[in-house]
Amino acid sequence: MRQLLLGLVLFAGIGLTRTFAEGSAEPEVFAALIRQAKTAVIAFESSGDPGEARDAVVTDRAWIGQCAALVAAGPLEPQPHCFCVSTPSLELYGEDGLLLRFTLHHASKLRSSGRIEGDFVIGQERHDALLALLMAEQANARKRVVPQVKRAEKRR
Repeated sequence: MRQLLLGLVLFAGIGLTRTFAEGSAEPEVFAALIRQAKTAVIAFESSGDPGEARDAVVTDRAWIGQCAALVAAGPLEPQPHCFCVSTPSLELYGEDGLLLRFTLHHASKLRSSGRIEGDFVIGQERHDALLALLMAEQANARKRVVPQVKRAEKRR
């Protein structure tokens, strides 16, 4: 009986955690987190050639506000995670580091990681508007700088 009660308590705890995590994806909560960003980095990947990868850095508060407004403009319906990879990606940084990283998938889905994690259906109209906002910055992208790693000296 004791084990059954413990199992029920643990199961209930998992349910509460899941509900809380889904609740944190409310559009306005998500948008408020985006608005905290001081810097946005848009990573434009090329077709497999790391030397062609470029990043655009955005610090314009109006641009960040537009991004937040698009996310807040409708529901974020949680969806099962798919294994697709998409480009460009957007990383939003606040005073304490990474807030969110997201990509757009399947012409209607937003994948988020960081302080809010999950895949969410946002609809084609918002997907396209967010993608257009990101792609408009591609002209400002610069070659990605990858830090050089010193090779360990060979021992003789």
